[in-house]
Amino acid sequence: MSRLSDLNGQLVSFVDPDYKRFGDSLQPGITNRLGVRMPELRRLAKTILNDDPCGFLSEALSSPGLLTSQESVMITAIVLGAAKMRAADRFTFLSALIPYLDGWATVDLTGGELKTFRDESIHSNAYLGALLTDERPMAVRLGLVILLCHRKTVDDIDVSLGLLTGSSAYELARTEYLVSTGLAWLFATYFAVDPEKIEARLEADVRRGRIDPVTLARTLQKIRDSRRVGKADKLRITARFSERLSRSPSKTA
Repeated sequence: MSRLSDLNGQLVSFVDPDYKRFGDSLQPGITNRLGVRMPELRRLAKTILNDDPCGFLSEALSSPGLLTSQESVMITAIVLGAAKMRAADRFTFLSALIPYLDGWATVDLTGGELKTFRDESIHSNAYLGALLTDERPMAVRLGLVILLCHRKTVDDIDVSLGLLTGSSAYELARTEYLVSTGLAWLFATYFAVDPEKIEARLEADVRRGRIDPVTLARTLQKIRDSRRVGKADKLRITARFSERLSRSPSKTA
């Protein structure tokens, strides 16, 4: 029996119908969820990591369509993030995994697991740049999640904003909900670190017509909701952009 067949068999034994119903309600349109809870997924991933993680990744990602459930995709992402390997090999496996990322759950988990991107090497930045200029919304969302999870210090922000400037994120955000919310989430995360820099960046983006009103509104809402942003900063940035938003009414969900 192959590693992947063995994994699929184990996943079926851990299905929780109540958890499946709950998860399905949060992810409309996703039809390949089995309903296995995250602790079980991490336990199964740990077993693979203690055996032959690169062999598993080579098998699972050897050709399209082998990962048939959302849970098998998540386990593969966890293994990919934790296994020891060369950066080039990790990027190759990641490129093969991206077509399986079909919603916020798989994308955001994958981005969070990829701690290797804390290293601001030329190769990491080049791969991030490629993600952010991709035409696929899920690839761009992945790039945004990697930035907000692993590149969120004061020293990181300038490099991240530089990568964002030439990205596909702004254009895709106009029509793709997950890109819009990802961009808003990134700006709100960075605003908590350096309010003045992000306020100036948003001002420049608005002035150049780069950021659309819906994404701007979502950004401001996430800033207002943040426990890491002080009341004075929240009031100031809301007041600064409120007139523009009043001229372009939109939902901020």
